[in-house]
Amino acid sequence: SCARRRLVASLRMPGGEILSVPAPAAVDGIPSYLGQDAVNWDSDLESLHADSTETHFMDVLTRAAVFDAVRRSAPRVERMLEVGCSSGFMLRELRMQWPDAALAGIDALADGLATARDRVPDAEIAHASATDLPVADASVDVVIAINVLEHVPDDAAAFREAARVLRSGGVLVAVIPHNPALYDYYDEHLSHERRYRRGEPTALAERAGLDVLEERYLGQFVYPAFWAVKKRNRRMASRLGADERAARVEADVSGTGDSRIGAVTARLELALLRRGAGLPFGIRQMVVARKP
Repeated sequence: SCARRRLVASLRMPGGEILSVPAPAAVDGIPSYLGQDAVNWDSDLESLHADSTETHFMDVLTRAAVFDAVRRSAPRVERMLEVGCSSGFMLRELRMQWPDAALAGIDALADGLATARDRVPDAEIAHASATDLPVADASVDVVIAINVLEHVPDDAAAFREAARVLRSGGVLVAVIPHNPALYDYYDEHLSHERRYRRGEPTALAERAGLDVLEERYLGQFVYPAFWAVKKRNRRMASRLGADERAARVEADVSGTGDSRIGAVTARLELALLRRGAGLPFGIRQMVVARKP
């Protein structure tokens, strides 16, 4: 609320906490601003994600692309917030990349937050929503949201919240799935509200008051094969029961994570992105936007 944010602004001192709104409750000692069932995600999906994210070639590529985007776009990196921090793997990577920055992470699912706290003991961790961040206005240099906004029913509100908490010159880096025509049982099982059209994340960022610096694609070289698989999945979706669908999703994730071809193409793609080049399609979209 406005009153709560005014209170936070009055209490917050430079260099103080990022997550500075008093929490009404706690979950395993972690500040909580939400009920337990506040997100369309669950502990099984959390476990699947946690097991795959460290080595899956798409996640390795995504993290490297995000780090590059922050370095070329953010004028300063003193205070960083990750929205959708899960079990803290990305937070740990951010700590390694920016050892002197203040870090905070929030997630609407509480299950992985104790692990996040253990992985990055000096980061602030909270159970909170992307659409109501417990953060003061204009207090953060960088907001990162990787594979989270597609889970938020009101993604426009999440973009507005990111814009609210960014300082002038601060940067949002968001990564989301591309192409709604490829929405299949995999997306449904992962509780994706949507996949995004070309230009859609740019429009959302601009409506939130941000200046878009770039909208790029990740997973470009493997996209034709990905497109074919997703089209096949859409045709067979009606024949799959819930258990078979879950088993197929787990097999899809584990079967592609250690792909040598995927790893090689990811390295080539990253080199291309670092030259400012790229193709107009990919598995994921990355939007980088700055607050005026």
